[in-house]
Parts: sequence; structure tokens; C-alpha cells
Amino acid sequence: MTDDKNNRISRLNPTKVRWSFVLLIGFLAIGMGGCRKSAEDAALDSDANGYTCRDCKSKFFTQRTVFPTRCPDCKKKNIDQVVGFVCPADKQMTVEGRSHSSAKCRQCGATVAALGMPQTVDLKAWGATLRTEAEVTGNNP
Repeated sequence: MTDDKNNRISRLNPTKVRWSFVLLIGFLAIGMGGCRKSAEDAALDSDANGYTCRDCKSKFFTQRTVFPTRCPDCKKKNIDQVVGFVCPADKQMTVEGRSHSSAKCRQCGATVAALGMPQTVDLKAWGATLRTEAEVTGNNP
């Protein structure tokens, strides 16, 4: 029986074993690398949703899970989601309506087109106020 076992081991092709090992390591590296957020994913992720009203010019934001149907001030449905434009020179975020394709950096004045989603701190610096789901949807929880 020992001879039979040794015989099977000696029949293994070292090249196939080596490539199998390389493939296993490669799949593990890809799998573990997929758990981290890329810089692009992080730039498009936010802890809040920012909006501006086209009628009364109100600036407000909600928790990440709340999506408004109306302006909390004038109660009209004419609202735009906002995005951030990140200046490559000073990393300053300038918040504007989603319909804009670029913005002037609020610190250095350069025209900026690199998009990012503003965080709560950016929305507050822009002058937006936190609003509740009841205020922005009219639904009382």
C-alpha cells in the first residue's frame, strides 16, 4: 500500500501543481482586494444627501437614507440634488446643483470639474441645514 501512495505522489506534474498554487494565490489576492473601497467609490459615497430649492433657494440636507419629495421651506417639489466639485490644487469642495458641469473653487477661484459627493461637513459649510424626513416628504412617521 505504501508503494501505491508513493506512486501517486510521484505522478503529480510539478508544473501543474505550481500553476495551481499561483492561481490560488491570485484568486485570494483579487478577493481580498475587492473588499476595499477604491478612491472613485469613496468619492461617490456620502453620509448625507444635499439639495437646493430652485424656487426659494433654500439649502438643506437629509440623512443618507432620506430622499425628499419637496422643499421643507416653500413646500414646492422643485428641488435639485447637489454634488461637490473637488479642486485638485487645494482639495476644497465646492457644492453646486447637479445640473452644473463645473464650478469655481470657493477658495482659489479655479474652474473645477472633478466630482465628489459632499459629506455632512461640506453641506454645513455650504450653508445647508439638516431636515427631517417629515419636513421633506410631508409624511409624519
